[in-house]
Amino acid sequence: GPPKLAQPAKPDEPSKPDEASKPAGTAPPPVDFLRQSAQPINVVVVADTDMLDDRFWADTRDFFGRRVVVPFANNADFVANAIEVLAGGDDLIGLRSRGSSARPFIVVEEIQRAADERYAAEQRSLQDKLKQTQQKLRELTGNEPANAANLSLEQAKTIDEFRAEMIATRPELRAVQAALRRDIEWLKAVLEFCDIALVPILVALVAVVLGAMRLRRRVPPPCATSPGVRDG
Repeated sequence: GPPKLAQPAKPDEPSKPDEASKPAGTAPPPVDFLRQSAQPINVVVVADTDMLDDRFWADTRDFFGRRVVVPFANNADFVANAIEVLAGGDDLIGLRSRGSSARPFIVVEEIQRAADERYAAEQRSLQDKLKQTQQKLRELTGNEPANAANLSLEQAKTIDEFRAEMIATRPELRAVQAALRRDIEWLKAVLEFCDIALVPILVALVAVVLGAMRLRRRVPPPCATSPGVRDG
């Protein structure tokens, strides 16, 4: 007969179970679902996806030809924190979007408050004294300059005393205000010195002391007796 063409050999496929051989009405075995987590998990549930739209949390403004995004809500921070929690844990959330916290210099504020209280009483006293002197001058001279010609010598002398007192009070008031500013400036200078120069100076002193101690250890101590004197 005619020769047969060779065909590539294939491995025998595994035999499939005969569907007809299964008994009718047999249900598949139940699947045991995981009803409780075996270890803690991080889950973030978001019910409103519109929060990712820019118009719900930021404004886009034109600043000299450049687009600048100005956020008015923290939606972006929430998404970034959720990703970081899911990716690495709760520890990463403290590194982003930390709210601004006021950290005042408590010691500085206390010293400044003490200086204000120390000069405030004197400043108020001088201001009241200046106002009273001005009021007395207005009462004696009146609102019209022509009244000054009708004053007696005693009234004119009193007016001169009030004016001299007013002239002397103003420099005292300026001196009190200058003293308050001087104390504040001195405090700022001390703090700047401590922050900038104090630590390097202390480090330099420690380095000098350690160097001197090491040098002293390397130098051998002098002999107790002279080289020319021998025992015996």
